[in-house]
Amino acid sequence: MKNMSISNVVSNKSSLSDPSVPILSGSEEGRETKGNPSKFDFDLYHEDLDVAMPSFRVKRIALPNDGERWRIMSGSLVICVVEGSKLNKKERAFLRSLDGVNFLLGLAKKGASSFNAVKVALKNHLKQTR
Repeated sequence: MKNMSISNVVSNKSSLSDPSVPILSGSEEGRETKGNPSKFDFDLYHEDLDVAMPSFRVKRIALPNDGERWRIMSGSLVICVVEGSKLNKKERAFLRSLDGVNFLLGLAKKGASSFNAVKVALKNHLKQTR
């Protein structure tokens, strides 16, 4: 095996004659790129429409005496607060899971803005998954 250093590989890069192997460059249309763009940048901004889409977050807050609360936010605005004390044990356990967080994010994207709407949808979802 040949002893090849990085400088030899870089200098031999231009001598590759196989057109099926793409050569990646650090520039795109004359601009230098500094790292990979985030996946979320493409999901939240549609360049064709020139409109930034809203971002949704769910934050679980642990309260004293084993209480908990979930805040559903769009940007920095709180859309809805789900009080864990008003839910039964099975519903709280579901909301602690990853599926529960995805469920709350889906409801936020659909426009659920009240605790009652979230609770009814949660009960229906848990009945269907039995």
